[in-house]
Amino acid sequence: MGPIQARGIERDTRDGSYWITDIDGVVWKIAGDEAGNPPLRINESTSIATDIVITPQPSRGATSLDVHAERDGMLQVDVRDITGAVVFTVPARVHRAGEPTTVRISPGALPAGTYVITAQIAGLAPIRRTFVLVP
Repeated sequence: MGPIQARGIERDTRDGSYWITDIDGVVWKIAGDEAGNPPLRINESTSIATDIVITPQPSRGATSLDVHAERDGMLQVDVRDITGAVVFTVPARVHRAGEPTTVRISPGALPAGTYVITAQIAGLAPIRRTFVLVP
């Protein structure tokens, strides 16, 4: 199974989830953020402040990912499709404590679908967030 080839997407305002119809007519429910409209901003840890911001969400083209952490280290970012296969990897880069590290995914780098971004700074637990690319 690969990425969902979506032909329609709707946001359910009751719980923030997304209903996606694929080209075969199968309807998928994707869990939402319940926090309202993007950007999605989540505090991941209480011991070391880390946070991730994905904009826009869902995306129709370029996607920007800002990683914040109060620890210096090498940042590794990869993107996985809904099956867990790595479909895009960003070259590792240095992250400075207290400064956002921005990663941009260019339009056309990935087809429309649902993806999981994994960002990890050496020595910290990985941060995983779901994002949707729509046609």
